[in-house]
Amino acid sequence: MRHITLVADWMDPDLKEKIDLRAGELGFETAWFCSDGEAVRDAEKAEILFGMAPGALKAGRGIRWLCLPFAGIDRFTAPGVVPEGVAVTNSAGAYGTAISEHVVMVLLMLLRREHLTYGKMASGEWCREEKLESLWGKRVCVCGTGDLGRNCALRIRAFSPASLLGVSRSGRPLPGFFDAVFPSSEADKALAEADVVILALPGTDGTEDFLSRERMALLPGGAYIVNVGRGRCLDEKALVEGLRSGRIAGAALDVMRHEPLEKDDPLWRAPNLILTPHCAGNMTVRATRENCAAMFLEDLENYASGRELKHRVSLRDGY
Repeated sequence: MRHITLVADWMDPDLKEKIDLRAGELGFETAWFCSDGEAVRDAEKAEILFGMAPGALKAGRGIRWLCLPFAGIDRFTAPGVVPEGVAVTNSAGAYGTAISEHVVMVLLMLLRREHLTYGKMASGEWCREEKLESLWGKRVCVCGTGDLGRNCALRIRAFSPASLLGVSRSGRPLPGFFDAVFPSSEADKALAEADVVILALPGTDGTEDFLSRERMALLPGGAYIVNVGRGRCLDEKALVEGLRSGRIAGAALDVMRHEPLEKDDPLWRAPNLILTPHCAGNMTVRATRENCAAMFLEDLENYASGRELKHRVSLRDGY
């Protein structure tokens, strides 16, 4: 019988049962594991591998499809990591709800200075911040207009921003989400108008230092920055300098260039910076886990029928 190795300690029992049932109907047997190391031996007989499991992938010489349950594929793009002939899919589109809620949360914390108020109140100091801001009337620029960027736009739209701009590689219009979308080649125009910048970009050579020192200088004074894409998309040194000078009013990073952060990293001591440990997405929200399972089953149907995999990615492009 054709074999699927699945590495997912986060998968709910009912979703496992759903996958097992449909896989069996399609002629596949399944085996579940909690870690990459545990799955290595089983993967030797696998045709399909589900999970962030480079060790199992290396051991599975018969694997023809690798399904990654995360959006980022950075760990698998280096030459030789994925054997020739193995199709790769990811789960971009599963995380929009969870991460966009995180974006709204940290933006409101920054604008209303809740991160400062909470810290003082928690230590017993009665504190009332006098200079608060609102998302209402802000000019917001979302860099990256994929599922995550569009989900951010939908939720921010409810706060009545003055304008909601997008930046994407193509600049393709997305009415209903953005007032205007700029191609990456014209990103400077959008950034120059932005009171708030949200980075929802994949980690590729093309997005390396997308928000560079030079582009940060284009932002109006007192701008806010949120990064939920990849740490490499942002010049962290320039951000720290901007926060210290006050030119950048505040920032929130869920992703950093080096994770976990070293104890002496300047980001720890930057003012008005909210740091979270790459937890905006993950598998903490039930909707995310349901989406990942549904996307895998959708492409399992395609794979079993010999059709093109809907969520296939390009290792060369990085998404």
